[in-house]
Amino acid sequence: MAKKRNNKTKQVKKINKIKKKSSVSIKSILIILPNTIKFIFVEFFNVIKSIFMGIFSIFDFIFSFTISFFSYIYWGIKNIANIIWKYFLGMLYNETKYFFLSLFGGAKYLFSVIFYDFPLLVYDKTSKYVYDVYNSIKLRIKIYKDSINEKSKSFNVNINLKEYVINKYNELSFVKEAREKREASLMVLTINPNGDDAQRNEVKQTYRYLARNKEGKLIKGYFAALSRLDVYSYLIDEGMTVYEIETSWSINFFHAEASNLKRKMKTKDLIFWLAQLSTYIKAGIPLTDAVKVLAKQDKRKRYKHVYDSIIYELTMGESFSESLKKQGNIFPALLINMVKSAELIGDVESTLDEMSEYYQEIEDTKKAIIGAVAYPAIILIFAVVVVTFMLVYIIPKFVNVYESMNAELNPITQVTLNISAFLQNQYMVILISIAAIVITYIYMYKNIKAFRALMQFIFMHLPVIGNLIIYKEMALFARTFATLNKNNILLTDSIDILGKITNNEMYKGIMYHTINNLLKGEKMSDSFKDHWAVPEIAYYMILTGESTGELSSMLDKVGDFYQKQQRNSVGLIKTFIEPILIVFLAVAVGFIVVSIIIPMFGIYNTIS
Repeated sequence: MAKKRNNKTKQVKKINKIKKKSSVSIKSILIILPNTIKFIFVEFFNVIKSIFMGIFSIFDFIFSFTISFFSYIYWGIKNIANIIWKYFLGMLYNETKYFFLSLFGGAKYLFSVIFYDFPLLVYDKTSKYVYDVYNSIKLRIKIYKDSINEKSKSFNVNINLKEYVINKYNELSFVKEAREKREASLMVLTINPNGDDAQRNEVKQTYRYLARNKEGKLIKGYFAALSRLDVYSYLIDEGMTVYEIETSWSINFFHAEASNLKRKMKTKDLIFWLAQLSTYIKAGIPLTDAVKVLAKQDKRKRYKHVYDSIIYELTMGESFSESLKKQGNIFPALLINMVKSAELIGDVESTLDEMSEYYQEIEDTKKAIIGAVAYPAIILIFAVVVVTFMLVYIIPKFVNVYESMNAELNPITQVTLNISAFLQNQYMVILISIAAIVITYIYMYKNIKAFRALMQFIFMHLPVIGNLIIYKEMALFARTFATLNKNNILLTDSIDILGKITNNEMYKGIMYHTINNLLKGEKMSDSFKDHWAVPEIAYYMILTGESTGELSSMLDKVGDFYQKQQRNSVGLIKTFIEPILIVFLAVAVGFIVVSIIIPMFGIYNTIS
């Protein structure tokens, strides 16, 4: 019995020891488990963080390397292309030109020999017409060649091939003979001021002239005038010896003036032109002579006919504003009206300076907006390229791995694979669709007024961007209106000009409504009241200026205020868009990386 009791007590003690040990182990597990879980999550977070930091560093390096790489490639290709354009294609052009010149000279000589008894019939009718068309085509080619040469002035490569070819061409016997014959046939032209050549047409005609300048060089060109006498007088005033002035029968398409008639002068060119012209006038140079000086300084062919036409109009007694107006759409309507007003008070040079500063401010604002949008646009394009590259080239390589290991795909991975497959299979459809949408949008925006107004309405109601558009339009409106008002332009004419210079259909409608209200005898500010496109601050400031008779000064204040608001909006867009695009890139890449990694854990567990 005693032994049994001893055995029982021993068993009880063992059980108690086991219970104590188990309780201790459970307690220790409960204490250690949270720390272990915390450690696992911290390490997992650090791993994910390291992965994202590594990916970000890789893409940052790729971005920097890509920008540098493509910039070097771009400049290299540009330099090579400029050299090719300047020297090889230029040489080909010259050889072709000299060949056709020789061919034409030989044909002309042959015609003169064969039809010696019929010089008037052949030479005056056929040869002159062909020569006229040929010179028109040659003029267009020369303009194109000069534009190429302007872009390649930075290269100073010694190539005497051009001089060699020219010398060889000049040494040809039939070329010398043709030139000697032409020189012998040249006779100084005289025009009777009271004859038929002095009768002016109702519309300008294009005349082809042949003259010799002060340096002794023969010049062939075209000039638009009302009569032959006008062309003759213009050339004589320029110190030229005139040999021929004939009506041009060539098609106007080949004429430089016709091709450039509707081409507006670039803003930067207009700024320089106004500043230079104002400087010459302040120096005491007469207006016509000042334009002549500018014409000699400006070597660009596309503006030569503009200078000639302005000089001709001034010589014929037209005012400067009318001379600018007759150039078509080359000069802005605002500038023409400002010059017209300045002519009445005799202060053209100050107005030219003022307009130069005005267009300089517009150009600076445009550059600021482009500068603010350029970097985010580059980031967005790079993000789209990177994401597309990963979906099209990286993801498909993992598909084979998943299929070979029979990995279970979660919804995130499945979505990524579906997008990748869609891009691979339908890339042509996607590209064509994007191109069609862009082309359709551009066409409709330019040609359909209702669509343009709808899109502008939508853009103006977008956050931040809408405010930027409103600030830009209000600054342009206020500054332009103040300038017109200071120069005593009629109120209705000023509003009409404001409606023409803006490209926003909302503000065009406001200007049209304002003119109607003014014709009814109402206040101008009534048109701006309670209109969503005109801020209340602008309305009350214009109302105050209109009531106190200080409209110009209040408009200047409105322009300054919204100019600052516009700059702040540009800075705000630049500040917000850049981090948003970087976050978008990180999220997109992170989503793709996570969708790739998650099935890998499943494969690892299966292998384990």
